[in-house]
Amino acid sequence: MRFSFVLAAGFSLASLLTNLTPAVGQRVKSAPFSYVPERADDRYNQRVTRKTLALPSGGFVILAHKSGTEYAVERYDADLKRLWSTPLALAAGEAVDGFARSSGQALVVTHATGAAQQLSAYSLDLSNGQKSPVKKLTETGPRDRRPGVAFSPTVPSWWCGATSPATSRLGPSALACTMRSCSS
Repeated sequence: MRFSFVLAAGFSLASLLTNLTPAVGQRVKSAPFSYVPERADDRYNQRVTRKTLALPSGGFVILAHKSGTEYAVERYDADLKRLWSTPLALAAGEAVDGFARSSGQALVVTHATGAAQQLSAYSLDLSNGQKSPVKKLTETGPRDRRPGVAFSPTVPSWWCGATSPATSRLGPSALACTMRSCSS
């Protein structure tokens, strides 16, 4: 019994040692980038939870925090080459509240406080990064509840109504966002 066990173990060990193949490591793609962490009171309850959005054609779009009041929307291809970068300078009292994309554009929603609370949106063309003028989505009083924005991952065509670019520069993405009230 001991002899057959030792024989089986020895045969297994010999077969493993004779069939060794060199380990081949997988090469991982990398790209240089800068990272500035967000200053949030509650890091587990952030307004923008997804700052990287995949594109169906390959590649991705990111919302990069460059400095205290400056953000940038950057597009990378599948080979991690930056195709374009569009800066977004925020005014005092303004914060990013939402980030989403549709098939042809990225949408950045900002929340401004001051004499009134205001939600505004920037639309960026995904092909070239061109930024449209800011559009005011809603305005509330300074003592009202904080307005917010939520995006639906899939929007049925009947919900968007007319999807012609002539109807709105923001297009279906603006209609896809639904307003909600959040106490904060």
